[in-house]
Amino acid sequence: AARDRALLDHFVDPRADWIGDVEDSIGIKILTNFPFPCGRGQGERGNRQEIKSAFMALIVQKYGGTSVGSPERINAVAEKVARMRKNGDDLVVVVSAMSGETDRLLKLARSVNADPSPRELDVLLATGEQTTIALLAMALEKIGCPARSYTGHQVHIRTDNVYGKARILDIDESRVRDDLNKGRVVVVAGFQGVDEEGN
Repeated sequence: AARDRALLDHFVDPRADWIGDVEDSIGIKILTNFPFPCGRGQGERGNRQEIKSAFMALIVQKYGGTSVGSPERINAVAEKVARMRKNGDDLVVVVSAMSGETDRLLKLARSVNADPSPRELDVLLATGEQTTIALLAMALEKIGCPARSYTGHQVHIRTDNVYGKARILDIDESRVRDDLNKGRVVVVAGFQGVDEEGN
């Protein structure tokens, strides 16, 4: 949870006004920020990106395992995300593994090795989130909402090397920003990151 929150916080413009957290009936969390208008009240015309920022929010949503626990729920999340995207806002969606998937993978690991190495356990558990990001991106594309899924490695989420509870040290969000500027919803795997040795 701490890693997911750090990922959410990273994409919030530090200049922005904090609006707050909102949770709906399926556990969606929305972090909304409104950057300063172009020119900050001084009358400058500003460039295209500043004008865009003045009227759009960057919204980061986090969906837990229950919210994406079945194909039907993933489709419902896709509909909700697409409606918000139609408002003109940029969206980054962070998702967990489907409900029960992490427990299934833990059981599978311990059926092979009662005491698996922390590194290999993290490699295995990360596949749960990877499944969800791909399915959600597919569901969004099906309803005409351009989307791109990213693993933690693809986003370049750099962490320390504490397996099972690593902390985020840095995120290179350039690829995510590029996709947002192209009108895509960006779907990012929670729980994932990579240390300086590539683990």
